[in-house]
Order: sequence, then C-alpha cells, then structure tokens
Amino acid sequence: MTLFNRLPLHKQVNEIVGDFTSLILVEIDNTVPESFIGRAKRVQQQLWQDLDHIHVNGVQVLRELAKRQKNRQRALMPIVFTSTLTLDFDQNTGLPPLGEIVHSITQTPQVWLDHQVSEEKGSLLFNWDAIDELFPDKMLDDMFEAYCGLLERLAVSETAWLDTTTDALLPQWQIS
Repeated sequence: MTLFNRLPLHKQVNEIVGDFTSLILVEIDNTVPESFIGRAKRVQQQLWQDLDHIHVNGVQVLRELAKRQKNRQRALMPIVFTSTLTLDFDQNTGLPPLGEIVHSITQTPQVWLDHQVSEEKGSLLFNWDAIDELFPDKMLDDMFEAYCGLLERLAVSETAWLDTTTDALLPQWQIS
C-alpha cells in the first residue's frame, strides 16, 4: 500500500516539494470465510498494526526477504493499492483543480497490478493498471468485472456487507 510518509525530521520539512511516497506491506489473510464488513474491519486492524512500523518501508522489507531466501528467488509483492479518498486536495493545497484526468498510467517495477481509488465530485473513481501479459487471457477482465459487481452490490444492498459466501464475489456467469 502506498503511504504519504513525510516524516518530521526537520522543522522545514513541510516546505519541501517532493515525493514522500513510500510503500508499506499489509498482510491480507483470506483463508477464513467471513463477511465483507468483518474482513474490512480485520484488514483495517492489521493496517493500524502495520503502520506502527513505517520507519521500515516495504522496499526495505522486500530486500531483506530476498537476502534471507535460501534459493535466492526474488521476494515479490505484486499488488499495490493507492487511495486518496481522505485527501481534499483543494483544501490542503489551496490550489484550484488542475482539470479532468484524461489518461493516467502507473509503471512501478515489479508490480503486476496497481489499484488506485479516489473521489471526484462525490463519485468513486477507481482503476487498475496491470501488466496484461502476466495474466491468462480474460482473467483481468473477469476480475475487474467481479470487483465492479461487488462494489455495486455494496452500494445498493446492506445484506451484501454481511454475505460470507464466495459466490457473492463472482460474476453471475461463473456461479455454477
């Protein structure tokens, strides 16, 4: 997960222009079936625990894991999640909006799928940047369709938040 990590190391740090983005690894355990709300609460709790270790960023952890692996395979965390849902850029910067986003792409080495979420004028915006060649044909399309379907169900149905079946996450055509 990306993290804006401007540490207060100097009294003028807030006057520096730069990219203070770092990565934090967040453990996601999906081995136990549970409701969406239960899983969200558990992941949020895990995130708070992981944020206690922001002085060691995800890249440092991955490098250390790679050193410790006996067979020297690369340590790999191929999914990145970036959210700016809680940021109000206009209030924080005092600047007017820069305009409409027409095209956007992220290209981070060793990342297979970069998921970004934001809000604009009360609407949820989300997109995936992925390396298509790393996935079987149509897999990304099916995954994105399932994700969009889940978001739609969560937006219109209170029971979707409590459903523990995996069928709730699948597109209708995949349910047998």
